[in-house]
Amino acid sequence: MFYEWKFVLEKLTDHFVSVSGRNMALNPSEQEVSTSFDTARGLFDQFSGETSAKRVRRDGQLKITTLVRLLRQLEPSKTPRVFKKRKRSEQRAGSQSTTML
Repeated sequence: MFYEWKFVLEKLTDHFVSVSGRNMALNPSEQEVSTSFDTARGLFDQFSGETSAKRVRRDGQLKITTLVRLLRQLEPSKTPRVFKKRKRSEQRAGSQSTTML
C-alpha cells in the first residue's frame, strides 16, 4: 500500500513540475499547498468521465490501486514484448501434425 501512495505522489509532483515549471517549496504555506494541489490535480482529469465499459466513473470512489493501474496504463511500455503472441491456427496445425505421426 505504501508503494502505491508513493507512486501516485511522485506522479503528482512530476505533473506539477511539468505544468508550472517550478519545483515544490520545502516549507509551503496553506495557500501554496492549495494552489499547488489544484495544479497537480489536473493529472486526474484524464480519468474522469466514462470507464472503458461506458459506465460513469465516480472519481471520489477510486481506490488507490485502481488509480495506480490507470496511471501506469498512460505510460508506454519500457520494454518491447519479448515473446510474440502465437496465432491459434499455428498451435492447432502443430498439434495435428504430431498426432498423425
